[in-house]
Amino acid sequence: RRRGQAPQPGRGGRAPPPLPPSPPVTPPTAPPPAAPRKRLVGAAALLALAVAPLLPTLRAAFVYDDTTIIRDNVLLRGWGALAHVWGEPYWPSDGLNTLGLYRPLHIALLATVWNVTGGGALWFHLYALLLAVVTVFAVSYILRRGVGTMAALAGAAWFATHPLHVEAVASVANTSELLVTLCT
Repeated sequence: RRRGQAPQPGRGGRAPPPLPPSPPVTPPTAPPPAAPRKRLVGAAALLALAVAPLLPTLRAAFVYDDTTIIRDNVLLRGWGALAHVWGEPYWPSDGLNTLGLYRPLHIALLATVWNVTGGGALWFHLYALLLAVVTVFAVSYILRRGVGTMAALAGAAWFATHPLHVEAVASVANTSELLVTLCT
């Protein structure tokens, strides 16, 4: 036997000791769920971040496109509107000029708010605020599945407080942007 070589079994040397058994291979798993208290604190923080910057919108009347798409839109009035919106354009038209936009789910939800509440601006702003909160929690859920709890919380907090989203809530007609986020 040469120097530095392990002894060969059956050639006069001793056999090397057997290797210890390997631990069973387990597939990678998702990170453990956050403790319920931590999740509750995170959810409360997200709720506060989603609502606080948008609370002033509750004092607003109908603004910008709200006047045309909500306040003056006769298509929203009456429960029959829920059937008619699926065949009508987004912008009310005089029959000659139509912009060709089609957002029936958005208009159906606006018609529902109109018919349940009587068409007051406050109710539409509450609807927009609720939709914004639901969207923030949906973003948090999607992010948490991909990047973990803390990174998801940070991303959803950024999403909730980004100034770009004020227009999507302050002008109720723009809540269609929030619906797109929820539906994609």
